[in-house]
Amino acid sequence: MIGDETITVLNENTYILPNSNYASSQNILGAPSSPPFSFGGSNRGHTYRYSSSYGGKFDITSQFNNRHEIKAGIQYRIDNLNERIFSILYDDNTYRIPTIAPENASPSHSYYSENAVFFSGYIQDKLEYQSFIMNVGLRYDSFDPQSTHIDSL
Repeated sequence: MIGDETITVLNENTYILPNSNYASSQNILGAPSSPPFSFGGSNRGHTYRYSSSYGGKFDITSQFNNRHEIKAGIQYRIDNLNERIFSILYDDNTYRIPTIAPENASPSHSYYSENAVFFSGYIQDKLEYQSFIMNVGLRYDSFDPQSTHIDSL
């Protein structure tokens, strides 16, 4: 008997708790094999993501003389990504109270917060002569993920 309710035992694995307002999670120890359905009455997974970008760009063009048009510029950008994914752990055996595992110590809680830095610069000269026009220049691009990454993807 639980409170004013009587439990009817059908066999060792099945019982009936009439007028119950909840689904017991007594035997739920992990994720179900069928992910489209919530298990144990609610979805306990959470995902929080925030990203931002900050940067600047500067370009200059000058007609140096009749034969040379010089262009130069730089660009700098920082991208930030914060992502936290976790599940609230709760069962009647190991986690008797709702628990969130420490971040990055378990597959049930991951946290990622990193910045990626982009930098580029260029200089270009447009040479104009009577019989031809030629563009020559140099460009430099840099990307620093500031995190663990695969070098040869």
